[in-house]
Amino acid sequence: MSEISISLIEGAAYILLILVATRHSWKKGEAEGSRYMLEYLRENKYKNSNGRKVPYFDDTGFNQFMKHVRIEKAIKNKLDEK
Repeated sequence: MSEISISLIEGAAYILLILVATRHSWKKGEAEGSRYMLEYLRENKYKNSNGRKVPYFDDTGFNQFMKHVRIEKAIKNKLDEK
């Protein structure tokens, strides 16, 4: 192989490595940022019009709904087994 071919292959490999590392870092940072934001919204509170402290993001209703869905799914799976 000529020197030019080797240089081109090395250059392409370095560029590919930089692109993969950048994408991985960006995705990881995006996920960490999302988790931080959700934690912040759950923990911090504001005063509503009644003067009560209310969390910015309260997912207790969602958690109860998911619990109900899991129970219904378990019941359906038991009925399907019979």
